[in-house]
Amino acid sequence: MAAAALASVNAFAAIAPASSGNGELILTVFDDTAKVSYLMDLGVTIKDFRTAADAVRVASENVSAASPVTNAAYSANWSLAGTEFSSFVAASNVANWRWVVTGGDSTGSAVGSQVFATTVTGGDDASAITTGTQKSALTSLNAYVVANNAKGDAANVNLSTAQNGSVFGSADNGLYALGVGNWLGKNAGKSLSFSTDNALGSSSVFNTYIRAGSSNTASTVLDTFDNVSGQSGLFSLKSTANGYALNYTLTAAPVPEPSSYALMLAGLMTLATLAKRRRG
Repeated sequence: MAAAALASVNAFAAIAPASSGNGELILTVFDDTAKVSYLMDLGVTIKDFRTAADAVRVASENVSAASPVTNAAYSANWSLAGTEFSSFVAASNVANWRWVVTGGDSTGSAVGSQVFATTVTGGDDASAITTGTQKSALTSLNAYVVANNAKGDAANVNLSTAQNGSVFGSADNGLYALGVGNWLGKNAGKSLSFSTDNALGSSSVFNTYIRAGSSNTASTVLDTFDNVSGQSGLFSLKSTANGYALNYTLTAAPVPEPSSYALMLAGLMTLATLAKRRRG
C-alpha cells in the first residue's frame, strides 16, 4: 500500500494527538546545533498503521500471537517538500540532521488500551519500558503535538485548518522540537532509557509498547515489528534523486539458497570433527 493511499484516507485537519485515542504518526527532523526542526504529519493513525504494517498483533488486540497478522510486502513512502521543509533546509546543516518517527494512543486504562510507538537509535537497548515510563513518553508526545497544532507553522498557518500539515520549528518561534514539552528525540527527552533519533541515511526499527498492567512499574508488551518468520520492519530517511524521502518497509528475510545450506552443513561437520579430535 502506498503512503499516498494512506494519506488520502486519513486527511486530518490537524495532527491527531495521542490524547485523541488514535494519534497520528509524525516525522520530526532536527538540527540540535542550529536549534531548528521540521515536523511532518504522516497522515496515518497508529491503529491504521499497525493494521497495515504490523508483523505481530498482540492478544490484547484480539489477535492470537500464535496466528499473527503478517504483511511481508508492505512499504510506504513520504516525500519531504514544501515551504516549511525549505525553511528547515535553509536554516540547518544536513550533516547534523537527526530524525524520529513516533505516535501513540494515551487513552483508556484497560490492558492493551494505550500504545506508544517510536523509532530507536541504532545500538540502543530498547527491549522494555514500564507503564509509568510509557505514560511519561505519551504525555511528552502529546504536549509536542498540541503545541504545534495550536501555534501553527512558520508561515502562520494554523494546523487546525491544514490537512496533513508540516511545521518549521526554531528557538525563535518557540516550536523547536527539543524545546517543546520535553519532547522525545535526542536522549529521549529524559522519559526513556534509550534514544529515539537517527542520522540521515540510516534505518531504524519501529517499536510499539502496549499497556500490560495498571501498575506504573509493570512492564509493557513490546512489538518490534520484526519478530515473525524473520521479517524486518524498518523506517529510513534518505536523500534521493528527487530530494529527501521517508520510507517504511516490512520485508521477509531471504530464504537461504541450497548452496548456503551446504556450506552451513560443511561448517558444522568441521566443528564436530575438531571437537572429536580434541576429546581424543
